[in-house]
Amino acid sequence: MQPTYLPWLGYFELLNKSDIFILLDNVKLQKSSWHVRNRIKSANGELILTVPVTLVKGRLQSSIIEAKINREKPWLQKHLKSIRQCYGKTSHFDEFYPILENLISATEISLANYTSNIIRGLVSYLGISTPIIEASKIENITGYKDERLLSICRNFDATSYYSPKGSSNYLDKENYGGALEKAGVRVIYQNFSSIEYPQRYGAFIPNLSIIDALFNCGPKGTMDLIVKGGVSSHKLFRI
Repeated sequence: MQPTYLPWLGYFELLNKSDIFILLDNVKLQKSSWHVRNRIKSANGELILTVPVTLVKGRLQSSIIEAKINREKPWLQKHLKSIRQCYGKTSHFDEFYPILENLISATEISLANYTSNIIRGLVSYLGISTPIIEASKIENITGYKDERLLSICRNFDATSYYSPKGSSNYLDKENYGGALEKAGVRVIYQNFSSIEYPQRYGAFIPNLSIIDALFNCGPKGTMDLIVKGGVSSHKLFRI
């Protein structure tokens, strides 16, 4: 999975269910994507937090690992202020906010390193033990799209690949699982279901950043949401 900013619950379900989790940091960055932003809940509904970046090679050619965070803009102070305003009265604010503040206040310039370190910090807080490795640190990766994924799987002698559902758009273009299934790597598609949990400010909004659940439910309650939301994934297992 590509490293994203403060990912949603489903991202951590993929991570929790994997034996090895690869951060695909050496692919093209989409400037208006989850690579640089995510959603939290405010008194006025959803609020988007965005990390401004500078693309060294321009919008069409820069990879995630090449993107640099723009530290000249006051986005960090705005993010912290918004988080305090939105979650200051939640059950787990006092416990979780200092940890989150430390993670997102890091002075890292590289976008990939910054978001990857946040993900690792959240994984540690949740108690998930899955090893995390950046794709940029793996040698001899070749190919494009499904061929690239197959190359990574072969590096780790993987027999199964747990995939977000959206990847089926290119994996299944010619046959189920594309190059992976053709090479004997079983493809399993995630079927994560967002379970409603207590939120402030009215009606429940699903699929927000995981920090919404952590502030409202704590690490144990959030892990329960992650595990229960992924139970339906077994329906898509390729036997």
